[in-house]
Amino acid sequence: MSVIITLEEAKAHLSLWLKAEKKVAISGKSYKIGMRTLTRADLGDIMTQIKYWERKVSDLESGKKGGGPRGYSVDIYDC
Repeated sequence: MSVIITLEEAKAHLSLWLKAEKKVAISGKSYKIGMRTLTRADLGDIMTQIKYWERKVSDLESGKKGGGPRGYSVDIYDC
């Protein structure tokens, strides 16, 4: 199954990952709520996602892949 990702959607994903990076950089990797300690995503994983979405945005803006600047084809596999 293929899903078309638009430039706007790719930019939205990139924005979310950039916010996640900022949150981890400012607040740290883990935090406490009551007696529970919660852990955010690893900064390395966040950076990997940022690079991925930067490439998608760049490809869409330049008209590469996915049939032009309007979308990017993504294959989804059910594991």
